[in-house]
Amino acid sequence: MKDNNGNNKNNGVELIDLIFSLYEYRINRENLINPKLFKNIRVKGKNIEHKIDIYIEFVQMNNLERTVIKTIDKITVTVDDVWQFDNILKDLKFFSKGVLYYNSKIDEKALELAKNKNIQVIYFDVV
Repeated sequence: MKDNNGNNKNNGVELIDLIFSLYEYRINRENLINPKLFKNIRVKGKNIEHKIDIYIEFVQMNNLERTVIKTIDKITVTVDDVWQFDNILKDLKFFSKGVLYYNSKIDEKALELAKNKNIQVIYFDVV
């Protein structure tokens, strides 16, 4: 939905909460081994501590799968946003998949950089 200014409206629900509930639902439906799902956590990296929007961990085919999700709500995603997220992923003491969710717009250069850095970019529309 859009408000009078053309901005996305989620009925007062933050994008991070929508994404978190989506993954919470999927984890409960699928037979995952030792699933862990956290929102707004702090994780110590090699150099500094990072705030992570959503962290998912589970075992699949004897592999520990880790995903770090960044949400960008109601603003345009810029190259700086993608660089910062990539730096967080590189600084973590473990290898993880990076996924960036947004609900407004994304700069073409940011989209290209995300592709080059193997960061999955997903537009989230409630409608």
